[in-house]
This record gives sequence, C-alpha cells and structure tokens, in this order.
Amino acid sequence: MSTESAVRQAAWRPGWLAVFSPVPAEVGECTQSESKDSNGTQIRLVLGDRETGRRVITATYDRSGRTVSVTDLVLLNGGDLQECARASMGAEARGNGTMWRTQGSHHSPRTLHESERMALLTLAQVLHRRVAGGAG
Repeated sequence: MSTESAVRQAAWRPGWLAVFSPVPAEVGECTQSESKDSNGTQIRLVLGDRETGRRVITATYDRSGRTVSVTDLVLLNGGDLQECARASMGAEARGNGTMWRTQGSHHSPRTLHESERMALLTLAQVLHRRVAGGAG
C-alpha cells in the first residue's frame, strides 16, 4: 500500500480502529477463557472485520485478577498494515513493552513509553469490567 492510500484509509476509519484508542461500549465480540498456562484468565475483544479493518485487544490476568500482559493489535488493508503494542505488567516488568508497525515486509519496532504502557493497562481494566458486567 502506498503512503497516499494509507493516509486515505486512515482518514475514514473509525476512532476505535487505532492502537491505544478507547473502545466503544457493547460493540465487538468479547470472550473470556482460561489462559494458556492455566494460571489465570484471558479476555479478548475483537472489533471490525477484514474488509474495514480489525482490532484485537487481548489481556491476560492472574488468578487474583491482576493484569499480567496486554496486546493491542490493529490490522488494516487485509493485514498488510499492522500496528501493535504489547506489554507485560507488574513491578518486575517495568519498562517492558514494544510498539511496532509493519507494512508489507518492513518492520519498525520501538520501546513503549510509560504513558503507552498505562494506556494498555487502562484497556485491560476496561475489558475486565466489561466481562464482569456481563457485556460481551
């Protein structure tokens, strides 16, 4: 995708179809399952579709409900353009997180800023409340 077409696509996409952006209430498919290591739960919210763009937010929580990790992934142009942020949470994980943008075969990774880690934590809290409230 050319830079011009990427800008054109970004101009029409909904506000929630961007990494770190707030998620709309009661929109999308929200599921909860046991985490892969069976030491907690995982909540996943899927918004959008392959045609208009897809956003997948996945948060993992330990058995006490504390956030362990969060991933916010946005796929555009059939997945050719991807933006993703991922961070591990907790005191021992401070400063641990990566933001990357992939367009075709070009990858641009960088370390997350603390404000971005906090934005991911906020998304995890929103997902947790959403499941606790029964919306999904």
